[in-house]
Amino acid sequence: MTQQQTAGGDVRLAGISKTYGSFTAVHPLDLTVPQGSFFALLGASGCGKTTTLRMIAGLEEATTGTVLLGEKDITDLPPYKRPVNTVFQSYALFPHLDIAENVAFGLRRRGIKSVKKQVDEMLDLVQLGDFARRKPHQLSGGQQQRVAVARALINHPQVLLLDEPLGALDLKLRRQMQLELKRIQTEVGITFVHVTHDQEEAMTMADTVAVMNGGRVEQLGAPADLYENPRTTFVANFLGTSNLIEGEIVSTGSDLVVAAGGGKLTLPRERCSAPHQQRRPAPPRHPAREDIPRPRGRRRHRRGGPQPGHRPHHRLQLHRRLHPVRRREPEPPSRYTSRTSSAIRAWFPAPRSSSTGTPPTPSASTPPRTSTRRHERGGRGVSATEAPPAPTPGGPRELTLRKPSTRKRLVPYWLLLPGILWLLVFFALPLVYQASTSVQTGSLEQGFEVTWHFQTYVDALREYYPQFIRSLLYAGTATILCLLLGYPLAYLIAFKAGRWRNLVLVLVIAPFFTSFLIRTLAWKTILADGGAVVDVLNTLHVLDVTSWLGWTESNRVLATPMAVVCGLTYNFLPFMILPLYTSLERIDGRLHEAAGDLYATPATTFRKVTFPLSMPGVVSGTLLTFIPASGDYVNAELLGSTDTKMVGSVIQSQFLRVLDYPTAAALSFILMAIVLLMVTFYIRRSGTEDLV
Repeated sequence: MTQQQTAGGDVRLAGISKTYGSFTAVHPLDLTVPQGSFFALLGASGCGKTTTLRMIAGLEEATTGTVLLGEKDITDLPPYKRPVNTVFQSYALFPHLDIAENVAFGLRRRGIKSVKKQVDEMLDLVQLGDFARRKPHQLSGGQQQRVAVARALINHPQVLLLDEPLGALDLKLRRQMQLELKRIQTEVGITFVHVTHDQEEAMTMADTVAVMNGGRVEQLGAPADLYENPRTTFVANFLGTSNLIEGEIVSTGSDLVVAAGGGKLTLPRERCSAPHQQRRPAPPRHPAREDIPRPRGRRRHRRGGPQPGHRPHHRLQLHRRLHPVRRREPEPPSRYTSRTSSAIRAWFPAPRSSSTGTPPTPSASTPPRTSTRRHERGGRGVSATEAPPAPTPGGPRELTLRKPSTRKRLVPYWLLLPGILWLLVFFALPLVYQASTSVQTGSLEQGFEVTWHFQTYVDALREYYPQFIRSLLYAGTATILCLLLGYPLAYLIAFKAGRWRNLVLVLVIAPFFTSFLIRTLAWKTILADGGAVVDVLNTLHVLDVTSWLGWTESNRVLATPMAVVCGLTYNFLPFMILPLYTSLERIDGRLHEAAGDLYATPATTFRKVTFPLSMPGVVSGTLLTFIPASGDYVNAELLGSTDTKMVGSVIQSQFLRVLDYPTAAALSFILMAIVLLMVTFYIRRSGTEDLV
């Protein structure tokens, strides 16, 4: 890493604040983070530390103040233009990319083409060189955390921001990653700003710690200084366990003399953070309370503030650390277990009584236990009745773990039985009957006979192949139009609708409240000759283009392929919008923030993150639109003509008018086979298995 890549300067926050309506998350704050240091923002949840970090990253807009990096004001710069990278609390790894591409994401956004060498070096730095081709969900929590650090460090940012990256790890892994982060920071020399609520993390890794409370910095300094010399009660309590003793300053000088607990203490002046004041005379005690003994215990504070005439006394709080002592638990005695055919019995050490602390005395009438044993060299099982161990004080207690009965193990299968029966009766049996019908010959008058030959399929495909091509063409066109119309609407509902989301969703599914036939007849009225739609299309010369393509006639839309496609698009548009919305709504918004933090513009974020992650919805929506549209016949019958008949119309005619059941059944199976082949190929090519 060159000096030019790491040059930047200190991070300075000048009067920065953040408010949400009437709530102030961060009060005006002045803070300086030295270049190349490991700086920690420490505080409880809701104290404003993460908001401060997000304002440095540009993910939150500051209400007041400025953010300076060296001498450059970056307050108004968007995240993708700041020389700052963030390690998010949830890591925000892109699930559709492998580890190598996750790490290389920022480099590619900056226009660097050859990234393999840098990626390999960075993965070796975080000890993940052998995991380059794995997906994020195939790694442990600690490995994902190291990938997030590597993805940020490879860009050589001037400042690396860490938003509680160790919060989701177990204790052992958290301590290991603390050492890893400190090692990496020492090697690369980048400024680290670490947000945490864990005192141990801050004390272990940071060079400087700022303790925050209520949107303000309570104290700033080195970890040892904060621990040994807390300036406020909050800092003393937050950084460790303390004994708080209230006292009064009676004299000042090189040392302070404090009256506390009936005695006097002499304290070094540098260890006392309270203002140095002379003792003030105590207010006269109330005569009626002279001889009243005060109860020992917690002092009750007066409500409503100081009373009239009350002269406040300054109290000095002394802090003393308490170190916990780990008690070694005694080893439990050996356990005695026995097995029966229906239960497993075990004797454990008896618990001590909560009141007396002595073990309960077992009852003398403990029932005998029955166990079944088998000899080592085979043979029959011998049932024997044995008495339990003699009841002694502190002796073992019996715990019986019963195996689940056969009836309970069969409950899931009984719950599945109704669904299986429904599939058999209403799906499998009709399909088998239709298959047998397709290989029959004869007529309705003479009767049908199963001949087990496939000439019917050959004749049907030879005669009606134009209708098959037309059906697939119309269905494919309608599916593409539904995708082009539905994706922007689903995107707006998922990310921009806000409180209007539920209302827009109701409007999307509103067509389902009316009959499919009614909706199609409505389009017949809308596209009628001489109507407003036709006049607008003529004015815009759209019909001239569609007439040249053969989709409409001159000055006419009804009874043309365009009318059929319009009907299909309208009727099946909700089937596209709902899966798209569901898929988009599942995308973690922090992935968009991570992409912007890695120099991706909004357009690049959509192209590289949002659209790939919404592919399950795209696949589901296109299938739910294409499959029913390819077999539809209502739109072709009502909005088309004899030249726009689809294969669904032919099947309906063969079943209900011509009464040629074998041909109709063969056409149905051919259409089903074609659609299944196309769907299988489409799903395999879409590559969405890892995203579902």
